[in-house]
Amino acid sequence: MRGTLFIVAAPYGAGKSSIVNAVLARDAN
Repeated sequence: MRGTLFIVAAPYGAGKSSIVNAVLARDAN
């Protein structure tokens, strides 16, 4: 999954940060 670009398209304030942080945290482990 390394090198994959995720496009997170959602309205502002729809929780994009939470989703991105969760994915990054999962990948870090």
